[in-house]
Amino acid sequence: MEAGKFYDQYTIEDFILDERFHDWVTHGRDDEFWQAQLRNCPEKSDMIHAARDFILNLKIREHLPGSYREQAAVQRFRELTRQDGKGIPGEMTRMEDGRAATAPARAGLKWLRGVAASLLVLCLLGGGTWMLFKKKPVLVKTEYGQMKQVKLPDNSIIYLNANSNLRYEKSLLGGFSREVWLEGEAFFEVEKQENGSGGYRNFLVHTQGLAVEVLGTSFNVRDRHAVSSVTLQSGKVEVNMDEGRKVMLEPGERVEISRKAKSVIKNKVKPERYTSWKNLRYTFDQTPVSELVQIINDNYGLQVLITDKKIAGSKLSGVLEANNLQTFVNALSFVLNITIRKEGNQLIFEPKQE
Repeated sequence: MEAGKFYDQYTIEDFILDERFHDWVTHGRDDEFWQAQLRNCPEKSDMIHAARDFILNLKIREHLPGSYREQAAVQRFRELTRQDGKGIPGEMTRMEDGRAATAPARAGLKWLRGVAASLLVLCLLGGGTWMLFKKKPVLVKTEYGQMKQVKLPDNSIIYLNANSNLRYEKSLLGGFSREVWLEGEAFFEVEKQENGSGGYRNFLVHTQGLAVEVLGTSFNVRDRHAVSSVTLQSGKVEVNMDEGRKVMLEPGERVEISRKAKSVIKNKVKPERYTSWKNLRYTFDQTPVSELVQIINDNYGLQVLITDKKIAGSKLSGVLEANNLQTFVNALSFVLNITIRKEGNQLIFEPKQE
């Protein structure tokens, strides 16, 4: 899925910064398309018109002397907030007998007034206006053996595993399109966010070759070595692949997509097997040592040398603490009943000496 194509998910900032929208407002291009958007997304009508007015106001302001710019902004503010019975969304009106009529909802007027107030302030700020609206990239990285907790502008929480990158965009005003890009592994606790029309805004996680689409849920995403996987703990997610295929997941389900093998495998799992790392522990269930070696390499940046075929063929079950590398190595050594020693950038697994 491409960013910026979900017009029904747009905020006022997204519309203002959208090149296609800007061309429509200033030059009338794609009028048929935008009229269709107004018809198909009536809940976005007020937002679209407010964004349109803001862009037009900016163009007018470019040609006004400084003192008149403020007057124009104040006048626009009054126009946006006037209560003249012309149907401002969500306005409380009065019936003939004096009783309050239940208009669409007070939230609508509150929102529109907030937008108008924001427009007033921004119009008075002069040349820095676009910097407040423009979304800038935010990159969060973790090193080997490091984990970070990230709180997004929409209050969603992300636990970023070691050796991973997370990227998203936000404005100085806190605008956030609920879209992130991941390299590595992360666990997501996505906060539900209303879209203003009785539903909820989608949240998108992009990895190489796929996009995970959710509303409010908790799940794990891993993307390493040309293999992407999604494990769902709660809620519901839709996994969209580049070739157009979709996979729906219910709690306790996992899908693994291999770009090399061109395979898609979906199965039932115990989610904690793939999510417990965020609590600084690893959960294993008949896990081959080869998979354990890959975890050590991915998360700690160490190579593993196994000196005995019996050790290489072992499987591991249990929960091991992993507050740090030494704690994890000590636990592995005990459970596998082997000796593990570190030499430079390498861990050596060998049988215990009798």
